[in-house]
Amino acid sequence: MKNIAPKTIKLFLLEGDPTGVKKVQLSNWSGLAFVIPRNKLEVVNKREELSKQCLYFLNGGTSISPEVYIGEAENFQKRISQHQSKDFWNTCIVFLAKDENLSKAHVRFLEATFVDDCKKANRAKMHNGNSPDGSKLSEEDESDMDEFKQNIKLVLSTLGYTFHEIASIADKSYEKYFIKAKGLEAKGIYTSEGMIVLEGSQVAKEEVPSIHEYLHNLRAEKIQEQAVSDKGNFYEVQQKITFSSLSTAAGFVMGRSANGWNEWKNIEGKTIDEVERKSLEKK
Repeated sequence: MKNIAPKTIKLFLLEGDPTGVKKVQLSNWSGLAFVIPRNKLEVVNKREELSKQCLYFLNGGTSISPEVYIGEAENFQKRISQHQSKDFWNTCIVFLAKDENLSKAHVRFLEATFVDDCKKANRAKMHNGNSPDGSKLSEEDESDMDEFKQNIKLVLSTLGYTFHEIASIADKSYEKYFIKAKGLEAKGIYTSEGMIVLEGSQVAKEEVPSIHEYLHNLRAEKIQEQAVSDKGNFYEVQQKITFSSLSTAAGFVMGRSANGWNEWKNIEGKTIDEVERKSLEKK
């Protein structure tokens, strides 16, 4: 996400319930967002704003394996009823403009760019069957929508949804860590978001019989998404994969449950646990 100036985010609990419907506004922004749990959809028909042109996200899965669908609608009140057959989602987030200046072309542009970003980020299972074509905008409108998009990303990330964020490892201060096992080698960067497993990392093909179901399913999903490719005796990572948990990253690579704090080691052979503990002791 691009660097932006400090912002104030206002979070209004429409029902006074932190797990209920939320209205979200950002300082000096014409946009507006609603966070709506699936069991609270009755609120949709009560809000006039939700009959307008919008961009929306259907979110589900788990923190380890999130799932998302990205769509646009001229009228969200009518559109959401068409998604009742999708079982994966439990929350929808709707973005619209307070000033009525968000057009069909604008939201189609936003939809296409968000789908593209999410596929590149490779953080969540996408339920969009095809990549939308989007709309061709004027130079001025595209600039406006790029800024609008950055504010949407800021709100999403603040709410804990990072499926759109493309991992950046340009910061040279990040230390590289490795897992070497069974003649294979995986490499990753440890960041504030967790472990980013890098392209070219080798992943064990075999899984132990006792592997957790969620880990088995996660590996199967990444194979299906072609985030890893079959190299005969092993799989090879084709694009960066971000794991919020060090142990999930290690288990993904090794095909078994693993303690990521001990399995990931730097070039000197020190575990992340040792490196982080030493860093804390210095402080």
